[in-house]
Amino acid sequence: MLRFIAVILISLSVLSFSFAQESIKIELENPSFEDVPRSGQAPKLWSDCGSVMESPVDIQPGGGFNVTREAVHGNTYLGLVTRDTKTFESVGQRLSTRLKKGQCYTVSLFACKSPVYLSTTRGRSMEPVNFNKGCILRIWGGNSPCSRLELLDETPQTVDHTDWRKYTFNLKPQKSNYSYIVFEVHYKTPTIYWYNGNMLIDNLSSITSCNMPDEDTLIAAPVLAVNDTTITTTNITEKPKTPKPNRTKEEPNLVKVEDLVRMDKGNFDLAKMIAAKPRPGDVYRLNKLLFPADSARITRVAEGALVDLHRFLQKNSSITIEIGGHTNGLPSHSYCDNLSSARAQNVASYLIKKGIKKGRIRYKGYGKRKPVADNTTAKGRRMNQRVELTILTVN
Repeated sequence: MLRFIAVILISLSVLSFSFAQESIKIELENPSFEDVPRSGQAPKLWSDCGSVMESPVDIQPGGGFNVTREAVHGNTYLGLVTRDTKTFESVGQRLSTRLKKGQCYTVSLFACKSPVYLSTTRGRSMEPVNFNKGCILRIWGGNSPCSRLELLDETPQTVDHTDWRKYTFNLKPQKSNYSYIVFEVHYKTPTIYWYNGNMLIDNLSSITSCNMPDEDTLIAAPVLAVNDTTITTTNITEKPKTPKPNRTKEEPNLVKVEDLVRMDKGNFDLAKMIAAKPRPGDVYRLNKLLFPADSARITRVAEGALVDLHRFLQKNSSITIEIGGHTNGLPSHSYCDNLSSARAQNVASYLIKKGIKKGRIRYKGYGKRKPVADNTTAKGRRMNQRVELTILTVN
């Protein structure tokens, strides 16, 4: 009888513990990092936990450095970098409920990297550098602001993709209870050099209890591809592949021809294009829209080339377009895809900021998949480095 009662009491205790685990929910403050876009400033309700010798994190997009990726949730997200000075950025905050030793918690977030994150460095303060390497994300527990007493989880691979993807982490304190949490970008170790990289983070979930898994793993999550209008979901069956570093730089685009060239009918200026009543499927090349080599930055010269395009879209409000980015054939596919997509997106973002409705513009990076000239010659490669305008609909 006593043994039976003991079994019942143990069972009730286990059920009570399981119920307590399932009911835990810790809400983070400002989980999608909403604030006024700016550089060197932690979002409200978050503390900067980076190096005191370097600038703080950034509130993106619109916080500088040519970061233009749209947010997954709300209007803004967090931008963090690693540096070749062996410094890296992080943020933290106090938790409303402590993480208890021996228990398991789960938290998810969306992460990607920006293909362009141009900034000066201490070593080369006058020359902008692209902080475009992939980083890992670490989550720490502590008991004072920005303290790192125990590493609770981290991404097993660098975040090298430029589309938003959902990551889920298991936090399992083993040393103590913790009242603070820190999110930190870091280099993938071991590394033979410290590098300039970036990571974008958005839409943190609540911290909830979880069932303890057999192994410490990052749970594979659906890929979220964010474009100009919708979020589409596909299932992951493999871990994302890390692009190989680009070892052959893109050549500067030195072609100097007309602003708009109709690909199938020769030279075509803006006035003639408007008079000709463009049809769906017509393609125009924006030849004076030039970018610095290996950059998606819209320079003042490039901005001048977009004035006529903006005016054309204003006068033809029924037309929808696609901005297509293309590169030469020298770098790797992954590098070309990222660069061409960033250039097309920056052009689209520029037009939208100037008042063109978001639903009228799509963008896509074609990388080096659609050459119009021979990639074995310098002239041909410069012709392949281009931005094209395609008429989608004319109502």
